[in-house]
Parts: sequence; structure tokens; C-alpha cells
Amino acid sequence: MKTLIIVLSVFLAVNTLASAQETTKSSQKDAQKTTYSCPMHLDEVSSEQGKCSKCGMELTKIP
Repeated sequence: MKTLIIVLSVFLAVNTLASAQETTKSSQKDAQKTTYSCPMHLDEVSSEQGKCSKCGMELTKIP
């Protein structure tokens, strides 16, 4: 019985660690997908924060 409890505990610990790593990877991908757009010119889209090339307004984050 002790062996079964130990094996199940190890299995759950490994499973928890694997799932925690997957969560970290997906949150990093979400951070890389951030895009910015000009409020006046919606066709001006960039992956980096900065200013619009047409009017000079600050680009805003698109959710």
C-alpha cells in the first residue's frame, strides 16, 4: 500500500510540473503576439510600441 501511495505521489508531482511548464510557454507566446495600432489610422499596425508613420500619434495596444 505504501508503494502505491509513493508511486501515485510521484506521478502527480511530475504531472503538475509538466503542466506548469506548458502554462509558462503559452503565456510567453501570448506576450509575443502583442500588436499596436494607430487610433486614427487602423491600417497602421506594428508589433512594437512607437509612433504612427502618417500622423505621429502614439500607437495603442490592440487586445
